[in-house]
Amino acid sequence: MAYALGFPKIVTDLIYDMRQWMPQRPGHRTFKIGDAFCMDFENSLLSDWYGAVPTGVNRFENAAWAQLVKQNVFPSHSDLDWDEYCSWVSRGGGDEWFQEE
Repeated sequence: MAYALGFPKIVTDLIYDMRQWMPQRPGHRTFKIGDAFCMDFENSLLSDWYGAVPTGVNRFENAAWAQLVKQNVFPSHSDLDWDEYCSWVSRGGGDEWFQEE
């Protein structure tokens, strides 16, 4: 991958070292996670959230929201991991609380 993008190996290694790797649940992306489940999961997080609700397809980039989500996905929750959550959000997932106006 590094050479396909034209980066030297040392640069690629540095990038990968800086990335925070989150554990993936067994069966990651093998089992389709439903929209309803993800919306219920995200709405349940609001009980621990204070402040304006993050919205949009990049809401996982909000540091405080990301921290809360990471505390509640795999390994704390066996049905959803961080990468799956980010992918779902990026595709526009979420109910009216999380959509941009």
